[in-house]
Amino acid sequence: MAEAEGSSLRYRGPNSNNGALKTHHFNANQNALRAQELRRRTEKLREEVLEQIDGQLNDLFDGVLRDLESSDEDLNADRFLDKSNGNKVFKARNSMLTDLLQVSHVQTIYNIFVALLAVFVLNTVIYDFIDTGRLSLDFSIMFWAFGKVSTVINVWLVMLIMSLLIFPLFRFWHSSQSTWYHLPNIVWLVGYIGYIVVFCVFPIQEVYTHDLPPVSSIIILTEQIRLILKVHAFVRSNVPKVLCSVTSQTSGSVASQSSDTSENENEIPEFGQYLYFLFCPTLVYRDHYPMTPCIRWDYVVSNFFQVAMCILYTYYVFARFCVPVFRNTGKEAGNFKNLILSAFSCMLPGTMVLVLGFFAILHSWLNAFAEMTRFADRMFYKDWWNAPSYADWYRTWNVVVHDWLYTYIYKDLVQLTNNRNLSTVAVFVVSAIAHEYVLMFAFRFFFPILFTMFGGVGLSFVFLKPSKHNKHSQWWNIFMWITLFLGNGLLMCLYSQEWYATQNCPRKNQDLISMLTPRSWSSECIGKS
Repeated sequence: MAEAEGSSLRYRGPNSNNGALKTHHFNANQNALRAQELRRRTEKLREEVLEQIDGQLNDLFDGVLRDLESSDEDLNADRFLDKSNGNKVFKARNSMLTDLLQVSHVQTIYNIFVALLAVFVLNTVIYDFIDTGRLSLDFSIMFWAFGKVSTVINVWLVMLIMSLLIFPLFRFWHSSQSTWYHLPNIVWLVGYIGYIVVFCVFPIQEVYTHDLPPVSSIIILTEQIRLILKVHAFVRSNVPKVLCSVTSQTSGSVASQSSDTSENENEIPEFGQYLYFLFCPTLVYRDHYPMTPCIRWDYVVSNFFQVAMCILYTYYVFARFCVPVFRNTGKEAGNFKNLILSAFSCMLPGTMVLVLGFFAILHSWLNAFAEMTRFADRMFYKDWWNAPSYADWYRTWNVVVHDWLYTYIYKDLVQLTNNRNLSTVAVFVVSAIAHEYVLMFAFRFFFPILFTMFGGVGLSFVFLKPSKHNKHSQWWNIFMWITLFLGNGLLMCLYSQEWYATQNCPRKNQDLISMLTPRSWSSECIGKS
């Protein structure tokens, strides 16, 4: 009996456990279903919230895009000019390459250019050794191109004195506005124009009188342009202050005139401010600029060293790729086939000269002077190499000159004519004339290829740009670089041919037609055999 009861107990035990397990599994399934339902509802709620947020963001971005599309084209240039209400804003910042060269990948590109310079030097040494049987580094062309240094310094000092003279003349004009010896402002304007004319004629006369070589001539002519732009910026920025002060004094009472005059005297800049402006690396005048706390002379030396290396680099590019190809122009008969081959062979060295000139002047030279003058705004250029159009390229390539053209040419012409397209064309014409002016008087021949390409082709490319929603701007950037290669190759080829043609085939007649006819296209030189 006991055994039966025990067996019965043993029999009932498993049934009881199975029931408990079933209950446990049922509860677990219920919890899993509840968790699954909760996850489903949470996922649905998340999707609804994301859809709502996405819709609101899309509406917000659509509104921004509509505002951008409806905004004026000139406002789109503000991000390139750092303007506030149309005025240039100066602030402390580094040049873009100064920051980029802290990145190891960009530093490697810099190292590649340094290695290429070493290869150029080694190539020249080995070539001369194999050709002549001795080691020789011929810098005669460089020494000749930079010749007559003392004359260059003397002419520059005279131009500096001429630019300094504008300050006492300006102060005299300001003080004479409310005195008995006041002259009509039209007389002062004519005198100012005469001053600019003398400033233009004197350096050209010195260049021809002393027969300065090309690079020395370019130094004089570019410094002449820089100082004239500085003088005009100073006068243009301060004349409205004086005229406003005179107007306020005329309309005010006699008792308040004395106090107003003393206050306006403080608004007129001091000589030290003008002198600083002549040497700081900007062409837009301000009474005050952001300043750095100290001068890092090691940074100054390193930048001047980079300028010297870029000059050496450029010399080797011309010596290896330019001189051997074009030195017989005017001695031998040329043809269209040789012109095309020469132009394409100059594309790479021509673009290298462009990049070297940019790095030497717009980066190293300007940064050196910015450091010496403690000028804190080092944004002399922007990322022009990424520009998807020539409109962006012209804004970002040389910010220093572009700011002057915008501030003192474009804005004034828009105010006078109320025509932005006409003002844009005028800016390009002025810039093209200035570039061609330097080359014409430095090389002593009239060959307006740069003027045509800058003021003609370059101006037309400004209106060729991608749409605002174009996602393939890299193709536009590739197009820009292809045209830069073609343009620089053509410029180097044509100007080199014309230079050697004038040296090897001098003009027999000095009449106007002969002077304006390119020597490399003259029948007298082309017909030579």
